[in-house]
Amino acid sequence: MPGAPDTALSRLGRELAITLSANLDGVGGIRAANALSVLAQAGDLTRTSLERGAALAGRFGASSFVYGSLVRTGGNVRLDLGLFETGNLRPMARASVTTSLDDIAALTDSATWALLRQIWQQGRVPSPSLAAVTTRSIPALRAFLEGERLLAIGQYEAAATAFGHAIEADSSFWLAYWRYDYTKGTWQGQPVNSVIRAAYLAHRAALPERDRLLIEASLTDSLSAFLVRLRAVTERFPDYWPAWFAYADALIHWGPLTGTGYAEARAALERVLELNPDLAEAWTHLSWIAARLRDSAGTARAERELVRLMSAPEQRPIVGFHRALDDLVRLGGVTPALDTTDFSFLATARPPEVTIGGVSFFGFHRAEIDVRRRVLQFTLARDIKASQWLALALAWASRGAWDSGLVAVRRYATTSPAPDAALYGYRLAAVGRWAGGVDSLSVARWRGTVLGSLRELSPEGRAEVAWLDGVVAAAQQDRVGLAEARVALRKSGSPSVGVLDRSLAAFELALAGQRDRAARALARLEWDEAEQWWFSRRGCDHPYVPAIDRITAARWLAAGGDASQAARLLKWNEAIWPRPYCFADPVERVLSPLASLEQGRVEEALSRTEAARGYYEEFLAQYDMPVVALEHLVIDTRAATQRLSGEAR
Repeated sequence: MPGAPDTALSRLGRELAITLSANLDGVGGIRAANALSVLAQAGDLTRTSLERGAALAGRFGASSFVYGSLVRTGGNVRLDLGLFETGNLRPMARASVTTSLDDIAALTDSATWALLRQIWQQGRVPSPSLAAVTTRSIPALRAFLEGERLLAIGQYEAAATAFGHAIEADSSFWLAYWRYDYTKGTWQGQPVNSVIRAAYLAHRAALPERDRLLIEASLTDSLSAFLVRLRAVTERFPDYWPAWFAYADALIHWGPLTGTGYAEARAALERVLELNPDLAEAWTHLSWIAARLRDSAGTARAERELVRLMSAPEQRPIVGFHRALDDLVRLGGVTPALDTTDFSFLATARPPEVTIGGVSFFGFHRAEIDVRRRVLQFTLARDIKASQWLALALAWASRGAWDSGLVAVRRYATTSPAPDAALYGYRLAAVGRWAGGVDSLSVARWRGTVLGSLRELSPEGRAEVAWLDGVVAAAQQDRVGLAEARVALRKSGSPSVGVLDRSLAAFELALAGQRDRAARALARLEWDEAEQWWFSRRGCDHPYVPAIDRITAARWLAAGGDASQAARLLKWNEAIWPRPYCFADPVERVLSPLASLEQGRVEEALSRTEAARGYYEEFLAQYDMPVVALEHLVIDTRAATQRLSGEAR
């Protein structure tokens, strides 16, 4: 009868309060009060005013509330609603939705989407790719936005799970497929079902341009083209932080192999943090760069933000590591800086879960030696105990103490159950011989040891032994030995024969008196390796190839008058974890101090005094215990540093 309450609409209103509250709760950080509790205190909804709604919201401590009305329009119902601030009744969003009177699901979802899009247009959006969120499923949206939140604070396993739930809720939610692959594959380094990748690649045209371009940047096999494409996305969409982070990440890990360095990487990273200061992984990357540069203000800044952002129990070791790193930088590598740091996780973590070499301590080798010795006091599984000895060997060698390094690597080889354990010993001895810090007898002993297990090695392992034989022969001016090494290499059956043989061929040219040709050949090889991603695809089995080739080529190029190309080649030394999921990076970092020395020499030849002095100081800080045969390097570098300091004044 006219004027009487519409009981159907009243019932629908109460049901809608419950479903809308459930829909909004947990989406992009929204928290809704319990709808049943609110309804219990609301009384007759037909008599509720905007002011009464605000008072009720205040009772529950809500900062905003939804208020609206339902009106019949023929066989349909129209919902007019708004989101209002509790304190001043200011409207934050308004929407009007018409559906069938019997379709509460459609009414709820339409109202939810209408409110969310208006809210996000006015404030901070919960996803940088909101325009690509095409799902109509609220459960899929909720799971996706939870994944975005977890990804931003570095909780990758939970984020991947959330993105997986989004895919389950909506199998055509292509952006969720991409985020799942990005989180699980890129950040966790875990295998991802090829169906996932195929799905979002096949439907990438349905995504907004900036997301599509970012995806397509990863499809190139050329490293330089990859960097160019990423930079182009940042130029086209300068406020899109995911593109900036992808670009900064590429510059940090791989850009130096093409000739860029810390300066370019840090500039891109600062832009990321300007756009999204809550991105935890950006702060870890800044901490790495600042630690390499011994920038205490930078490591302190990163540590403060990581404490703020990484609060989950499983993230405590990460925060603790960066706090220890900050302490080491601030105190100049003094070991007491680590007294309050819990390194017990090293007693259970198996590489590559925790990087074993000097990289993880960013050149603070004394501190690493102290920590590894502490860890050896624990009761350890055999392989973990062995990894501590290998880390000690690398840390000693990084200080120029090749003799102590060989003692430690012997302990590793006798402890490790790995079939290629002896190869690590021969690697260290051979590279030490090339560097001038190990005598030929020690190398011969280790070669005899590794030959005893040659049949147990993979084709890549056999190729590595042959390449090391060639490096030793070149260091000893042994043309016959070098030729024999090339023959053995070709018989190894390794897919890397082409790269390794080009390396040894260059050394053969140098022994034949054609050093300029050799320099150009090695430089060309290294640019090709970088362009084709060989260093990460095959280079895990051959950790010293880029280091030895680049240092050698830089020396020869600089001597021949091409210091500019030498400087670009040596920028490789500023890459941070270019091969994060294998042992190659920490092993290769043994030669980082010598690369810094060469960088200083080249920069001095280019009359870049400040840069030269910085590299010289970096070498001196790390190479603090050289064997007698290498003491002249420290003496000469100290003199060069003093000379440059005088020139600067």
